[in-house]
Amino acid sequence: MLRKEWYSFKLDNEPLWFEIMKADQYIVMTDINGWSLKVEAIEKGEAIQSMIELINQEHPTG
Repeated sequence: MLRKEWYSFKLDNEPLWFEIMKADQYIVMTDINGWSLKVEAIEKGEAIQSMIELINQEHPTG
């Protein structure tokens, strides 16, 4: 069974929502500037952290 939940991350003071799905492992997906990003990891925290790192590479702030 696939469980879904949401996680909000602030990017440039705008909320960016992560869709978190749990099947065999955690899948975190989001859309940013028309791009769909997806990461997978065994641990939810690891998947979220990987997504944040990916966003920071793709969309540097500051």
